[in-house]
Amino acid sequence: MARFDISQYSTVAERIDLFWKAHPSGRIHTELLHFSKEQVVVRAEIYLDREDLRPVTSDMAEERPETSPVNKVSMVENCATSAIGRALADLGGEF
Repeated sequence: MARFDISQYSTVAERIDLFWKAHPSGRIHTELLHFSKEQVVVRAEIYLDREDLRPVTSDMAEERPETSPVNKVSMVENCATSAIGRALADLGGEF
């Protein structure tokens, strides 16, 4: 199994910045698919142009409050950030 190399990791904030530089007329859309006190699911869609009718990619993330201290206070925000990061990663090495 491959090991995670933190030196090769870029934050979601860094990837979002790269996205806006490469696609200033793009769009990042998130949708809350499920919310309960036990679980949150968010879908993120990436559009290379804000007028595009279909996203170039989309991905989802799921968070639970007991999995981290961050999720105890910011579960929805953390889930949205994770979904965006996953969707940007789906575009490949660019982001």
